Amino acid sequence: MNLSVIAAACSRVGQRVLHVDRRNYYAGNWASFTFNGLLSWIEEYKVTSGPDAGAEQTQQEGQEGEVPSQAEETQGGEKEEEQQASPSPAESQPEPKKKITYTKIVKEGRRFNIDLVSKLMFSRGSLVDLLIKSNVSRYAEFKNVTRILTYRNGKVEQVPCSRADVFGSKQLTVVEKRMLMKFLTFCLDFEQHPEEYQDFSEHSFWDFLQTKKLTENLQHFILHSIAMVIPEVCTVEGLRATQHFLRCLGRYGNTPFLFPLYGLGEIPQCFCRMCAVFGGIYCLRHSVQCLVLDKESGKCKAVIDTHGQRISCSHFVVEDGYIGKSERYITFMTRVLPHPGEEESRGPTVLWALYFNMRDTSAVDRSSYDLPSNVHVCASPDTALGSDHSIKLAEAVFRQLLPDEEFCPPAPNPEDIIYDGDGPQGEGPGFEEAAPAEGAGAQGGESAERQEGKEETEGAGDAVTQGAGDEPSPTSEE
Repeated sequence: MNLSVIAAACSRVGQRVLHVDRRNYYAGNWASFTFNGLLSWIEEYKVTSGPDAGAEQTQQEGQEGEVPSQAEETQGGEKEEEQQASPSPAESQPEPKKKITYTKIVKEGRRFNIDLVSKLMFSRGSLVDLLIKSNVSRYAEFKNVTRILTYRNGKVEQVPCSRADVFGSKQLTVVEKRMLMKFLTFCLDFEQHPEEYQDFSEHSFWDFLQTKKLTENLQHFILHSIAMVIPEVCTVEGLRATQHFLRCLGRYGNTPFLFPLYGLGEIPQCFCRMCAVFGGIYCLRHSVQCLVLDKESGKCKAVIDTHGQRISCSHFVVEDGYIGKSERYITFMTRVLPHPGEEESRGPTVLWALYFNMRDTSAVDRSSYDLPSNVHVCASPDTALGSDHSIKLAEAVFRQLLPDEEFCPPAPNPEDIIYDGDGPQGEGPGFEEAAPAEGAGAQGGESAERQEGKEETEGAGDAVTQGAGDEPSPTSEE
């Protein structure tokens, strides 16, 4: 995400950008995969040091009725489902349960996408604002998240978010509805009432909620489904998270969240497309092997790629994914996991699970590295629900590169662009018109329409930018 935004911002203001990625897919750690694509990704990056790590996966792929698992906890889930699907003769014949197998998941694998990063887009967040400002939003489709659900008391419940939801909720009593509305109204402008929370500035948000005489039901909704913070977070941070949630309501729908139609990996691709429209070049399965430093200034003046080619540059931007650890899980479920001894529990059965590590370098500090002044480091995805940190970091790096330029100015509409050397075409002999006057050239040398068939996307590789002595030449790659 960071690199794609930086690349788009630099290309938009006339810089020449080369973005290389050692992977064979786009978006790096922000990628979205179909199920088959994820299986290929697993084969490429799986750890084989353990005896059972990734074992039997390819063998189980073609076995009907078996659900492979990467963890011991999920083994036997299919057998348990088969037992539950066979009622005793004394019982009435229920509707037969539809058995979902691994083969079925593979067959339907193109009907859904799996994101490596679990994030949502706040409707009034930095990412959505940047998409609108830069006109990059036209490169993707978005859907509003229609409901927010939480698991409580053995069942999934809808979380009342807006005023209409609160008063229409059947889960809350009349007293609880009034208490919730009063608290949410306070959170909208809590800065105006410091006397309400200043005594709890050093306490956890959980402690603060308990002093508000909220029921356990309301505390659960506020903490886990509205503020979406851990109980130990400080009071002020919890109030800010609640306030941000409430301010995002109603802009595009009944919840504060948007989501790209084809997964979060679409967002880096959108910015990558903008970069390519204005002359940026992207290379997959390509990486930088070493940097060439100037003896006098100590700056990076060129890079050497894996093919031995020397590429001159004025700045070098790289993603740092090698600090800290963050553990992630991907699971497919149909019901809540059954409790031991409860044969008729309606819990989800794990159909397939993947366990992997993703390093969290969101707190990366460039000063901790001994790097040339024109080499810049970007962090990998953080653990927050939104993308504000990534956008803030991308803008900060851009300010270091080009302090006098505007960050991601709006791209012109395709119909407003006139190409250099392309005069209006006549409709027949004798209708030829003169070429456009000097100065009527395209902004950036390329339009969105001309890039329609282009594969514009982004990797978590390296971005090399060069000063714009000349207008960037348009590129076209399939």
